[in-house]
Amino acid sequence: MYLTLLQHVPVRILVLVLSHLIELLMNEVLMLNPNMVNRLEPSFYPWMAFQTLVDGRPRTCGVIVDLREDDRAINFNKLQSLATVAMHNQLASAGGKVAVIRSESISVMQTSVSEKVTPVWCGNATAAAAFYTGNLGESRFVVHGPSRKCYHADIRIKENKVEQNWVVTLDKVVECIWRDRRVVFASFLNEYAIVEGPLPNDITPEDARCELVGNCLHAKLAVVSLVGGYPIVEFFNSNGKHGAAPQTGLATIAVAMRSTRWLKSLFRDHLVSYRTTSGIYIENIPVTSAVTNRSICVKMPAVTVEIVAQAESVSS
Repeated sequence: MYLTLLQHVPVRILVLVLSHLIELLMNEVLMLNPNMVNRLEPSFYPWMAFQTLVDGRPRTCGVIVDLREDDRAINFNKLQSLATVAMHNQLASAGGKVAVIRSESISVMQTSVSEKVTPVWCGNATAAAAFYTGNLGESRFVVHGPSRKCYHADIRIKENKVEQNWVVTLDKVVECIWRDRRVVFASFLNEYAIVEGPLPNDITPEDARCELVGNCLHAKLAVVSLVGGYPIVEFFNSNGKHGAAPQTGLATIAVAMRSTRWLKSLFRDHLVSYRTTSGIYIENIPVTSAVTNRSICVKMPAVTVEIVAQAESVSS
């Protein structure tokens, strides 16, 4: 009887259901037994799993691919195979990041089980990759991102705490009105739309993100709402609502404030609030300073880094 029913179900639907079940199964395995990460070998690149933390709470999880002694061009299809293990910590606020280390350079990719690997800017994953290199003290890396852009990041590591100063190129910040709400567009650290909240009742955050900045993996939405007279920010990406606040999102707000009056007025105390699974978290807006007329130095929030698992590489 079941076989007869299945014959009338489109193949595309069956494939989607099967993929979803496999993803759920893999996530359950990794949540119940983190040591299982050590047995997964989905790539011929050598890799290690990481997580970053703030005040002991997981923020971002992913994997680090070490290509400092490898001249091969990056195979994006192979990085795609790391999508599931890059989400190894279900308690993290964000995941799916693959940080690729070359000699004195770091590239971060966003993976997804349903989308192609996409270069993104990610402060947490960059911090993890810099920590993995073992260069304690101060060092400088070239950080590569979307659209073949690259920035310099001065990084200071003490024990497992990582501090970063990024020098970013200041692209034009565009303001407009969208559905009777003010919006700021900024693309120097991912494609961001910062919207005056709350969102209209008839539109979801994902609809708003796609309408404003598109549906690519590096397209982000930040909704700023006044609650009790104080601004609270919610961040959204292709995976849904961010569980805390991405460093690039906070940095984008900090840089956009320099030329946007209503943002500067909202964050006049230079404090930002955002909701996490453990409650509302408050921290300082990242400090910015002009380097040239076209570049800004951003002091990223400090994070701690843990290398949580290692796997053998699979030969090609």
